[in-house]
Amino acid sequence: MKLTIRRDRLFDDSFNQIMHCQSDELRRRLYLSFKHEEALDYGGVAREWFFRLSHEVLNPMYCLFEYANKRNYYLQINPASSVNPHHLMYFR
Repeated sequence: MKLTIRRDRLFDDSFNQIMHCQSDELRRRLYLSFKHEEALDYGGVAREWFFRLSHEVLNPMYCLFEYANKRNYYLQINPASSVNPHHLMYFR
């Protein structure tokens, strides 16, 4: 499976391309590239993508997750996530 992602639209591009894939496609090997960047993906590009995507998903701007308490970094689903009109699709 090949994904081409724009760095400035990482979350949206990733979400849209993954949601258009069939389940059998998601089981295939992932080849990832960033648009307008030449690179061979021997794992480094995909690792960077997973790292950046995980930070984007936890970004407070999307209102998907919140910290469970102030003493640790445990996350829980934000009860106010419904302010994001696509929150159910994102959780899917």
